[in-house]
Amino acid sequence: MTDRKKLIINITNRKEVESIVDNSVDYLGGKGKSIVNLVKAGFNVPDGIILTTVGFDNYLSLNGLKNISMFENYSGNKIIKMRIQARLANAYVPKYINKNLVDALEKKSLYGKSLIIRSSATIEDSNNASFAGLFKSFINVKSIDNIIKCIREIYNSLFSDKATEYLNSLKLQKQKVSMAIIIQEMIAGDVSGVAFTKDPINNNLFAVEAVVGLNDALVSGKITPSRFQINPLTKEIIHEEHKIQHHAQVLSDKGTKFIVNKKKIRNLFAVNQLKELVKVGLQIESIYKYPQDIEWTIKSKRLYILQSRAITTKQKLALLNAKFGGKILKGYPASGGIVKGKALIVKGPKDRAKAGSILVLKYTDTDYLPLMREAKGLITEEGGMLSHAAIVSRELDLPCVVGVKNAIQLIEDSSNVVLNGTSGIVYLVDKKVIRKQTNKQISLLNEVNDAPDLSSLYCIDTAKKAVLGSKFFYYEVFDNILTYYTDGKITKSEVKLYAKNSYLKINKIVYGDIIKFYIIDGLPIYLKDKGLKILYSESIKSAQEFSPEILVYTMNKIKQYAVGEISKAKNLKNPTKYDDYLKKFLYYRRANLAYLLVNMILCEGYCIRMLYDILKPIIKRHRISFSDLLKSFGSEATSLPLDINSLKNTELNIINEAAQYYIVAKRWKEESYPIYTGIGATGDKFEKEQDELAKTLNIISNNKKDYRTLFAEALKHLPKGV
Repeated sequence: MTDRKKLIINITNRKEVESIVDNSVDYLGGKGKSIVNLVKAGFNVPDGIILTTVGFDNYLSLNGLKNISMFENYSGNKIIKMRIQARLANAYVPKYINKNLVDALEKKSLYGKSLIIRSSATIEDSNNASFAGLFKSFINVKSIDNIIKCIREIYNSLFSDKATEYLNSLKLQKQKVSMAIIIQEMIAGDVSGVAFTKDPINNNLFAVEAVVGLNDALVSGKITPSRFQINPLTKEIIHEEHKIQHHAQVLSDKGTKFIVNKKKIRNLFAVNQLKELVKVGLQIESIYKYPQDIEWTIKSKRLYILQSRAITTKQKLALLNAKFGGKILKGYPASGGIVKGKALIVKGPKDRAKAGSILVLKYTDTDYLPLMREAKGLITEEGGMLSHAAIVSRELDLPCVVGVKNAIQLIEDSSNVVLNGTSGIVYLVDKKVIRKQTNKQISLLNEVNDAPDLSSLYCIDTAKKAVLGSKFFYYEVFDNILTYYTDGKITKSEVKLYAKNSYLKINKIVYGDIIKFYIIDGLPIYLKDKGLKILYSESIKSAQEFSPEILVYTMNKIKQYAVGEISKAKNLKNPTKYDDYLKKFLYYRRANLAYLLVNMILCEGYCIRMLYDILKPIIKRHRISFSDLLKSFGSEATSLPLDINSLKNTELNIINEAAQYYIVAKRWKEESYPIYTGIGATGDKFEKEQDELAKTLNIISNNKKDYRTLFAEALKHLPKGV
């Protein structure tokens, strides 16, 4: 019998797994292929077998189901639908599958043990769709009769109305579909959970959610987990939130049950185990070349990987801390976006949907899919950002906040709410406040995206160029102040006359740093470098996230880039050829531009812009100076330039968050020069080295080229990838 026709694969036999000729999804299903890849890579996976799609094909043939279109909507033809349902009700699993399963399980000493039986459809767990909870899985199955019963139910779940609806919604109904089944030893973990190698809300971090006991309740959303966010580079825990877990899911005589829980995650899930999970998760991501959603468990301090699948997330742009009036409820950000509407309290999946409502419910499972498709947003009391509600909301592009305690009690049916799925906050507001605040935020987003002339101070790529005859200068207007940049050929009087003739509304004219003139003028050349362009783009995005943690992560990433370029330059110790000198110059210049990116473009530029955009409504309402407000941040005493009692709660929250953001940006601004001087990317020694290289290159080429010209020549002349 060839490998292609094998009915059963022993997934934890390394030799057998490595000898599999056909490792395709069509043979093993989505989950099955993933598990085989994990075993091949040496990860610790529970013992078990895969019943390949050969079994399903035989099941269809034997029961007269082979020619039936699984995902055809037969709702309009009751006779055909009734015939199909009758065949499914009487369908049975071929006896030879029964015998082969018993032999395989006995051979592995798994017969009679607690098993978990899971679907592995050929369209399941792809990069585009998770099919979360759509096909059946069974926990703590022991007898062969029950195993066969579970297999039959999994096979038949492909014909369910829910599967049909889901496939149609994703326009996948024309794909050929088959089903493999995974049967593994049930590991009753002490602590279990799910990990995202890229946090769906903040892609710069690694996210972990954990519960005491089995993780089925976490995935289904019945328990709100403890949550951790980790810097994947340093393995530093950026944020941790330990939840009091009143109940835990454990094995019982008949499947599973919930018991009163007195154990704490911090006593079961040590920091070193969390770091091990991050390390393993990143290794798995490197194999698949795609961000992964990983289910795991720890039993007796040993980590088991239960499954790994691609993250199915549709990112939605939104201001992370957009604020609205009214009472605030906090939960977990699960699916990005800001949406306003009327709340609909949902008691069960059969409740009538109201198109455009924001659903408020305990948790979701596949029965709630029809309601979710009609909704504008979703709020759940239980669950984490890796629960069924979270995963499906991201696929449906539906803003979602999960784990909002007592949401059903606190939110009135048909009341107006604003849901921020990016920050995990729900606002209970009246209609007037919604309209006023939302319009304000929409106009703010339009200003940032559509009107570059409204840029903040030092956002150099959006500075305007003014031409006066044969001379020119760059300028930008910020907070009624015009800052101009020149190489010394333009006087302040000329700028003043230009501003008057251009009808610019300004109160003051300031001369900017001459270094910024050369940065602005040279930026089109520097951004032709692919690596710098990517770093530059990521930096701007990080500033716009308005998150101190993301800002620190980006600053460290830029620093590592500079360290790498200086290292490459130092490795060229004794250059002799023109190309070698040019390479060394390029490496040094990149490192210095990384410093300028942190010091001037980010800390003095985009961070200030973001602060101004966020604080502008407060500045206008209270008629205060933006610069005075910034000066009050970071001081030990509370010295806001306004009466604190006149602030709304939402305004106070904005100011507190802005202060934290500004303190980080200010610290990096102050510390960047000594840090980058130590690296060798700026300072007197660096300037001398760079001048010597430029001088040598000009002597060799018998030319007089400035830094920008040499940089452009290096990009054009040297091989790609240097």
